[in-house]
Amino acid sequence: MKKKSFLMTGIAVAVILFAMIYWFEFSEPNPFPPIEQLLEEINNSYPEVTAKLIQDTSFVDERHVVVPFISNENMYGLSYWVWKNHEWQIAEIDTSGIPRLFKANKNNPSSYYFVWNIHPGDALGSIEFYFVRDRNFYVSDNIHTYSPKIQMMKEVSLKDKSYGVMQLPEEWVTIIEEFSKSQLANKPSPSFQHFFPDQSMYFGWIPYDEMKRESYPELSSNGGGFSTGDDVELEHVMIFNRVDVEYLK
Repeated sequence: MKKKSFLMTGIAVAVILFAMIYWFEFSEPNPFPPIEQLLEEINNSYPEVTAKLIQDTSFVDERHVVVPFISNENMYGLSYWVWKNHEWQIAEIDTSGIPRLFKANKNNPSSYYFVWNIHPGDALGSIEFYFVRDRNFYVSDNIHTYSPKIQMMKEVSLKDKSYGVMQLPEEWVTIIEEFSKSQLANKPSPSFQHFFPDQSMYFGWIPYDEMKRESYPELSSNGGGFSTGDDVELEHVMIFNRVDVEYLK
């Protein structure tokens, strides 16, 4: 009887633990906090920013939200929120509004988004975002492989609003996924596998003023940041010049 009692107790404890884990990690998110609460939590988390205006709330998915804001010092920044431990939490605050790549799930390129909040004083009219895979040639197990260059561009207008959240275009995602599959199939050496993704495949952007002239956004480039850990992955996006990209007229 004691063994049966211990078994039943163990099962009950396991069920309770599973229910608690599910409640914390997998339950449906609560409604997103109201603007007043967002401002309060941003300023409590990072007092130096003194946010005064929430510009929008952009849901990347049901558990990740990007919130652009303006501070009392007229900084145009971005805050990143995650549903974690059964509550909405700030994961990161960035008072620099230049584009970055936000990865909601680093293992899934379809969850990658360009995010930005350009200061109006920079007077930008548009941004060109680029996905580039450089030409490459390598030999592995006596197999010679040549990879042609890929360059793809997506233009975004800034005339209507300073901020934005743009998911990677579907064709970019397809190429990234196919390239990853080919890497696994070719089974390159560990040193090559470590080297290749960072050097051969990357993202960039070119800022333009309203006259379609290259113009560096000085005001948007200055700022600081606050992070609570590794709940959000933000990647630097290189700024290009027109001479850096091919096939432009």
